[in-house]
Amino acid sequence: LGVPTNENTDTQLDQNLAITSSRHITLLQIVVAWEFGLLAILLWIPSVTLPLFEVTYTGFASSFMPSTTNTVYFLQIPKLIWLNGTAANTSMVWILLCTITSVIHV
Repeated sequence: LGVPTNENTDTQLDQNLAITSSRHITLLQIVVAWEFGLLAILLWIPSVTLPLFEVTYTGFASSFMPSTTNTVYFLQIPKLIWLNGTAANTSMVWILLCTITSVIHV
């Protein structure tokens, strides 16, 4: 009832393999892939080196602080998670998991 037999699936797989093996990557496709890769790297460099956001402290305690602004960079995020996690006496497994996922998702 509509279930393919092994012979049908084998011939279908052979046809799909023949179609995909006959395709060739052209020089234009290689150049476009190279340019997209280069562009992605060039656009990623400023996101790592430029500040993501700036935290400004205001209020009573800010008058006792030497600097009332703090700039956060992309590469500081894992370090901040690690330092805050160890200060809170969190398990190292959770700190590593949060650090790895923050780097992957950002």
